[in-house]
Amino acid sequence: MEFEKSSITQISFSLGAADDSLSRAWFKRISTTMLARHNNKFLLLDDVSVLRRAQSVGCIDVVLVSGRFYAGIQPNHLTLFRQAHEISDVGIVVCAINSTESLGDDPLYEDVDRVQHASYMEYVDFVVLFDEPTPADLCKRLNPMYLVKGPDWRDRVHEMPEAPHCSHIVFAQEDKDYHTSDKIGKI
Repeated sequence: MEFEKSSITQISFSLGAADDSLSRAWFKRISTTMLARHNNKFLLLDDVSVLRRAQSVGCIDVVLVSGRFYAGIQPNHLTLFRQAHEISDVGIVVCAINSTESLGDDPLYEDVDRVQHASYMEYVDFVVLFDEPTPADLCKRLNPMYLVKGPDWRDRVHEMPEAPHCSHIVFAQEDKDYHTSDKIGKI
């Protein structure tokens, strides 16, 4: 595998900072960075300021799709990302994924897998992993033009602390009734 020099520098610096006691969580984060950076879609939280600056001068519109993606990318997510991609001619779709650390429980897929699934989607330009329960802090830093949520959030805007930090909230339309949580309950 070939990696950008910046990726290798970031990983080397991270390894050096961890001394010899490299925890499992730290290893997962490094693995996630390596896999997603391989196709140049992974953003570190420090990288989002570049997108914010580009948006502030009118070069791009940041379109944010955030979620747990607890069971990986499902058919309803494909529709969500496609519709997010179609919002703006100059839109950059950023997929923000809750880390395992922020979930409080174990998802069906590890961070590295969920980031990898999202990064391989043609409608996703960048993927960022965040450690807070909600993407509110990320939205403060990124200030997206659009926040795209599934239709199940339409009546729950009051439950979205990230909403005040986004210029527009768009609710995607569902092609079919796919709800991951309902499917998992049947397993």
